[in-house]
Amino acid sequence: RTLQPCNNKAEVAVFRTDALFSYHTLNAFERDDCVVFDILASDRYIPLDLGLERHRRPNMGKLAIACVGDQVHPTRAVRLVMPLHNVTWDGQTVHELACREVLYGAAGKPDGLEMPATNALFLGRPYRYAYAVDMCR
Repeated sequence: RTLQPCNNKAEVAVFRTDALFSYHTLNAFERDDCVVFDILASDRYIPLDLGLERHRRPNMGKLAIACVGDQVHPTRAVRLVMPLHNVTWDGQTVHELACREVLYGAAGKPDGLEMPATNALFLGRPYRYAYAVDMCR
């Protein structure tokens, strides 16, 4: 399914990345002719029917980490960098990201991040610190 964020396709640029699932945005800002988009992301779909209790393991705390079967899929802080130069704004052409990196959260670490925040004075601007709950076991 294609989501249409605006009515004018001339204002939309499409970028490709490896599959991920994100529910929480940390921050986004422009830097060096790029848009930097920081999110909390998992490599698997997290069921969000707000009935997460049925996905919670008995030994977990109140905050749920996505579980599919016996596998835990933690969320990590991920930065996506989308270049603004040489981009076709037609809503059709697919462009590559300039960068995709994990800011915090090791791939093999079984815990996840939730409830992200940054100082509101830095929303939409480059920032140095972010805050999140790291669900350590």
